[in-house]
Amino acid sequence: MAVNVVECVGTEAFQAIWPVMRQLRNTLTEELFLARVRAAQGEGYRLCAAFHEGRPVGAIGWRIVNDLASGRSLYIDDRVAEEAARGTGVGRVLMDFARAEAARL
Repeated sequence: MAVNVVECVGTEAFQAIWPVMRQLRNTLTEELFLARVRAAQGEGYRLCAAFHEGRPVGAIGWRIVNDLASGRSLYIDDRVAEEAARGTGVGRVLMDFARAEAARL
């Protein structure tokens, strides 16, 4: 499946990816999701979405951490593919995107 991965910035982008994120974080309401993602972004969290034909089919959220075990590294908090898109390579594309970001940062 051909997908385009982009960083989610702003309420409209967060709302667009919410249907996919809800499949991973099904205990959250949309309002709580929006509040938490905004708060997390203030601490360096980044949320990116995979789109196929203009429709969100996956998401990955991460942050850069520094710890004694690994030093500086990219820590993945969230990764999900829409149920209908599972097994199509969306998760692999998201991981490849995160690896490229880790190398770039």
